[in-house]
Amino acid sequence: DIFDNSNRRSVAWGVDGVFTYGGEIERTRGWSINAAYQHFWNPKWRTSFWAGYAAINYNDTATALINQGFGSNVCNPGGTLPIGASKATFGGATPLAGNSCSPDFSFWQVGVRTQWNPHPLLDIGLEVFWTQYNTAYKGPVAWNAVNARPNCDFNTGGAAPCVFDDIGVWSALFRWQRNFYP
Repeated sequence: DIFDNSNRRSVAWGVDGVFTYGGEIERTRGWSINAAYQHFWNPKWRTSFWAGYAAINYNDTATALINQGFGSNVCNPGGTLPIGASKATFGGATPLAGNSCSPDFSFWQVGVRTQWNPHPLLDIGLEVFWTQYNTAYKGPVAWNAVNARPNCDFNTGGAAPCVFDDIGVWSALFRWQRNFYP
């Protein structure tokens, strides 16, 4: 879960497979690709550029099993639960009309790092990167505020429905690393 504000959130989870009591395991499919380039300005300075993409996909049977676990809603109009299952909470969220009803998700990152090596066993650097989360269950959803979760309570009236949506995040890391083994 990543919250952007009080009514926008990105969700995703990756599992090896989905199953129900007495059923077969429906395996997920995931793939990724990464690329990087490092330029040495001189023996003490270097800059790296990198990018990557990863995606997790659920087949139709796995998607149906996941949607059944949330009881009756727009993603499971029949409202049936798998044998031996109780209703899952999905973080207190209920998908609304217009939701994709798909647990598939992906994310990509791009970044740059510049590093200084004042001593052969010491690295000092700064890394800045962007991560773009392409959410599962994209679209309108409603959830209640609980503890630290931002307030987006559709039951109290007046509040617009919340959404699961794609969210991007800037990150920066400062590294001071002492190496003890060459």
